[in-house]
Amino acid sequence: MRSTRGQVYRSDSQDYGRHWCSAYATTLPNNNSGIDVVRTPDGSLVLVFNPITGNWNQRYPLSVAVSHNNAEQWEMAGALETDNGEFSYPAIVCQENALHITYTWNRTNIIYQKINIMQ
Repeated sequence: MRSTRGQVYRSDSQDYGRHWCSAYATTLPNNNSGIDVVRTPDGSLVLVFNPITGNWNQRYPLSVAVSHNNAEQWEMAGALETDNGEFSYPAIVCQENALHITYTWNRTNIIYQKINIMQ
C-alpha cells in the first residue's frame, strides 16, 4: 500500500482475504505515490514504484523491484525512468514471459514499456 509515512506498507491474510492483519511498513521507500505489483509465473513478485522517502516528494526515479520470497525481501531490478519529471500511477501486468508496464509522464502522456522475463 502507499502511505504517508515514507515507506510501502503491506497487510497479510491467512484465510484468502476474509481477514487482514494491521498494515505494517516494508523496507521499501515510497513518497505516497502510486504503486503496483504483479506475481509472475515462477511466483516472484514485481513492484513498480517511486523509491523516494517523504510525503508527496518527487516522482522520479520510477523503479522496479523483485521479491522471490513473497515480499519478505526485495531487490532493486532497475529503473524505468531516472530523469527529472513526474513519473507516476504505474500499472503492471504479467502475460506469459513479459511484463507490460504503463505510467504517466507529467500527467499528460502515458508511457508503455514491455520487459521480457526469463522463466
